Amino acid sequence: MDDSHVRGIDVRSFAPADAEVVAALIGNTIRYSNSRDYPRAMLDSLIAYFTPDKLLQLAAERQCLVAEVDGRVVATAALDGTRLATFFVNPDHQGRGIGTVLLRALEEAALKAGLPAVYVDASITGVPFYEARGYERTGSSTTGTAGPQVELVKAIERPVIDEQPRMLISEEKRRELDRRIADAKVNPKDGIPWQAVEAAALGRFAQ
Repeated sequence: MDDSHVRGIDVRSFAPADAEVVAALIGNTIRYSNSRDYPRAMLDSLIAYFTPDKLLQLAAERQCLVAEVDGRVVATAALDGTRLATFFVNPDHQGRGIGTVLLRALEEAALKAGLPAVYVDASITGVPFYEARGYERTGSSTTGTAGPQVELVKAIERPVIDEQPRMLISEEKRRELDRRIADAKVNPKDGIPWQAVEAAALGRFAQ
């Protein structure tokens, strides 16, 4: 499923012209969203770190995305190797699914890159967001410029579309589907991935 254009949300690559707007967005989000979990002095230091010039530097080192609503940049996130980074959604636009759309876009990028899993050092504030979307705590945590952070991970083993609720099909059809998938994994035909076999079979069984 391509979520890059859902409910009026447009996801695209970060452009140099976005640097000023994204720096302001990050500062506003940190100041508003993280204030209940971190001391003001620590937040001020983090805000000062994300200057427009710093964002331009980071954009050259990682895959950075922005999300727009009505032509306005309202969120940003990045994939740095196997890790999510600089994930911020404007407080005025939180709770509208924008963060989920950005997250799926980065997970799909990770899948295309052949990554088996995606990690994130989440702020205390952000942990519930990731846990609600399938991320699990590794038991590791760090404390740095950004304050205490909790490491989470999510296996990326199949297209993100498969995270949608599965269709209800009979047990007999489910067994047939599982057999087809297992066969496709062992004996792929004409280079067709097993995920495509599953999607096609689900479509036929749902008819």
